[in-house]
Amino acid sequence: MGVLVKEEKYTIYVDLKSIMEERKVTKGYLARKTGLKYDTINRYYKSKVFVVDLDVLARLCMALNCMPGDIIKLDRIEYKDPLM
Repeated sequence: MGVLVKEEKYTIYVDLKSIMEERKVTKGYLARKTGLKYDTINRYYKSKVFVVDLDVLARLCMALNCMPGDIIKLDRIEYKDPLM
């Protein structure tokens, strides 16, 4: 999944795992601190989220004392035009 902009392709993904590891926070602790279900935390941790719930994102940010951009990432993907 990605967006094509002027022959450059980008992908947006959730990177909760990195910030949790950086801050040495467990999924269980984060679930208790945010009031979110463990399964929800696990989906975000594994980047298995296709629609980001802004309430979930806000709770994660408050619990981790971070900004949404610390969890949501944008990466450029190498794009090769199949017709060239």
